[in-house]
Amino acid sequence: TISSDIFGVTAPSFDVTITDDYLDSMWYTIDGGINNYTFIENGIINQPAWNAKPEGTITLTFYASDIPRNIGIDEVSVVKDVTAPIIVIHSPTDGEEFDTQAPLFNITVTEINLDVMEYSFDGGVTTYVFTNNTVFNQTAWAALTEGDVSITFYARDLAGNEASEAVTVVKTAAGLDPGIIITIVVVSIAGGVAVAAVIYIYIKKRSATA
Repeated sequence: TISSDIFGVTAPSFDVTITDDYLDSMWYTIDGGINNYTFIENGIINQPAWNAKPEGTITLTFYASDIPRNIGIDEVSVVKDVTAPIIVIHSPTDGEEFDTQAPLFNITVTEINLDVMEYSFDGGVTTYVFTNNTVFNQTAWAALTEGDVSITFYARDLAGNEASEAVTVVKTAAGLDPGIIITIVVVSIAGGVAVAAVIYIYIKKRSATA
């Protein structure tokens, strides 16, 4: 048996059970028999041989021979994946400003054996798992201080290959409510008209007196 069917740069371990009262030798190959590797107990596939194999499906063939030269064969296919996921951040963008409302994010991750996606506001100390583009965790965003905020996205595949991409945005104070702004403008304009009217009347009266 093999512990998994997708592996990265580290050669997989193997566990085989062979039953034969007259067992003589055991070996395996990962290149169709061009090179054979003998073993006496379960262990790890030869690392240099694993390194030499390209990415993709690899067939591991195990052999056992007894003293009368009867040979048993069994095999298993695994996938070698040494390429990390590719992350593209569409939004937010560097320098973009947001207030106390957590912003949306939109990223693309390219990986056929994707396992997990996460993001972090503190360099990976605390991470938040996500499966689709959505809004950042509001509680975490609210706890951040105003100023530059570095957001790091992570993606890891089933072979353990991991990639990260970061973007720096700016967190600002909460903006004024639109209703308050309108009220201030209206009051200011009304006040200006009233002052102008008072000045006009005052000047007119002085002219008449003169």
